[in-house]
Amino acid sequence: MYQGKIPRRDFIEQFYTFLVAIVDRQDQPRTLKWRSDGALKQHFNSYQKQNSQLEQACQTENASAIVQEFLQLYAEDATPNRQRVIAQWHLAAYLEAPSYQAALDRFHTFKDYATPGKTWEHYLHIAKCLASDLDKVADIYCRHKPDKDSLDQHFRLEFASKIRDIFHQETGQGKYSIWYALKRISERELKRRLTINGIEDTKLPVYVAARNALFEVYSKSGDRWIEPSTEQYHHATEYFNRHYGPPLNRSLTLESFRLMLATCIKANQASPTIESLDDDKNKRVVTQEHLLSENPLTDIEEEQSAQDYQARLAQIDQILSAQLQQFDEKDQVILQLHAQGLNQTQIAAKVSVNQGTVSRRYQRSHRQLLNAIAEWVQAQHRISLTMTEHLAAYIELWLTRQYSNEVPIRGRGK
Repeated sequence: MYQGKIPRRDFIEQFYTFLVAIVDRQDQPRTLKWRSDGALKQHFNSYQKQNSQLEQACQTENASAIVQEFLQLYAEDATPNRQRVIAQWHLAAYLEAPSYQAALDRFHTFKDYATPGKTWEHYLHIAKCLASDLDKVADIYCRHKPDKDSLDQHFRLEFASKIRDIFHQETGQGKYSIWYALKRISERELKRRLTINGIEDTKLPVYVAARNALFEVYSKSGDRWIEPSTEQYHHATEYFNRHYGPPLNRSLTLESFRLMLATCIKANQASPTIESLDDDKNKRVVTQEHLLSENPLTDIEEEQSAQDYQARLAQIDQILSAQLQQFDEKDQVILQLHAQGLNQTQIAAKVSVNQGTVSRRYQRSHRQLLNAIAEWVQAQHRISLTMTEHLAAYIELWLTRQYSNEVPIRGRGK
């Protein structure tokens, strides 16, 4: 386990060198060095001679242009598989430094002092997985603002944020904690979910008051939302009996208070959520009811009238329609077939391409639709969206409506 400073490397070396650890006599890593990959170096030098734009970018030390070149090479359907793999390795080499630094930043912010080595290895593994996922890399690259920070610093910050998010998702911490979810849910929505889980209407105010009493005395500990301590439960029970009990004509014991909170958590977890629709195995129907209860657009409009809300949705539909018209025919066919319920393998057979091409084209189109909406929301409401899964679900619903009345395509070629 080594978390030392990364040595510098020359600009061109960024695209064909990788970090290796130098160990001592006890086989413990003591320092890091860059090791060149001969085949990648040869390919990079050869590719410069064939591509004047790449050569110019190297001469001007324009890392952004080189990264963009390899991302485009990887995304092009016409690129041979071998060239696509090589492009991926060049990008992996470039991302060695920012991904390592991101893991190090996260480790310094939070580590498990009982097993720090395990924490470090986990963070580094997540960083490496992010760097090898070129769909995520492309998304991060598209959000880079050169006037704000350098490209490697941009990747470092984005990777650190995503490492935290993935780690919290895996461990049920942060925004994925059941306690954070319980704090965040509105009273109206909590009552709705409790009702679905069999709680009588007359008892709903007591459950909601118990939830509210807890968060009067409890907050996250450091970087985590963990289960309240026995002392916090005790103080929250006392707070309920002092402030909420008299108006509700109800007094709770510590045990009954904890049972009520457990019921609230169970109701909150049992409520259906929108999952990623890219994975056919996890695919589920997205309804307008889901979107109205969980959509960030609802938060934007909750203080406005239903008529105004519908007008905003009409604007979004226009934006999506305009963006859809910019796609080529094959991308539109793939979106249509997906909206009509076909999986990627079935779509590939109908449009005469391989499944990987369908996946890349679908994700690229879906990302462009999502970006169009995100830009509109940010421009109209001055909101920077850090979570876009519900917007993605809205796009899926919109595509389903868009193609609901069209006849399924049969054997359409390239």
